[in-house]
Amino acid sequence: MASSIDPSIDEPMHELIALAQVSFILTHEVGHALIRVLDLPALGQEEDVADQLGALLMTNEPILAMWAADFWRTMSGLGGQQLTPTAFADTHDLNQQRYYNLMCWAYGADPLVRSYIALQSELPPERAQSCQDEYSRMISSWERLLTPHLKDPAMFAEFNPKRNASGFWRFMEAMEDAAGEVRCTASGTMGLWQTAEQFTGQLNQEGLCVLYGVTYDNAAEFVIEAGTVIDSTLTFTVESCTYTGRIQTPDATRIDGTITCTLQEDDAVLELTGEWSAVR
Repeated sequence: MASSIDPSIDEPMHELIALAQVSFILTHEVGHALIRVLDLPALGQEEDVADQLGALLMTNEPILAMWAADFWRTMSGLGGQQLTPTAFADTHDLNQQRYYNLMCWAYGADPLVRSYIALQSELPPERAQSCQDEYSRMISSWERLLTPHLKDPAMFAEFNPKRNASGFWRFMEAMEDAAGEVRCTASGTMGLWQTAEQFTGQLNQEGLCVLYGVTYDNAAEFVIEAGTVIDSTLTFTVESCTYTGRIQTPDATRIDGTITCTLQEDDAVLELTGEWSAVR
């Protein structure tokens, strides 16, 4: 994850990062409005409570939540906030505090599979171990406050974190041609970053290929630029290979799938098929 909006990022991703940050600011202001209009009790600083609502509304999109949090780290690094008495006395937390709060809550929503958030944000272990409890108290409090005012109280069920492909995976794969004369195996790691039904990522592998009795190194690094997830079915392409897999529910800690590769070898076209799997 970048620490700010990198000018080298392509335009659609640049817009998505900006959208995540604007969405958080808007939902933060909605939190203020609800407190005032519905006369809700706010135990603690109202600014913190409004941040909590913004974080809750991003529960199911952890990557967007990370981008929203990163706005505050970017602000603190641009000289926009000096550690003066005025900054310490402000009703808002320091920018760095807001960054770690949002990262903590995004991680605490589902720490079993969101360890990547704690790692990428450099969240101190002493804080990380309390994030799940913080998130649970936060969502319970907002549910109690808002349920009497909702036409459909069941809406809070949507805040159960939906596990998607985002995170770090270890994978294995094996494939061969129909005659069994060309075989490739590999294992390694991949990091996937999903927003809505799209994901990007990076894949690092080591392995071997045997072509007609000759062994070749199969180590490589690849960038995944346009993966899709429809329901639990995941599809992406790496060079000449298409990967299709299914995220195994309910824990979403394993992917099993198939591979189809088309390789050009001199004047021949080789079709390889096989299977792959990955675990968090």
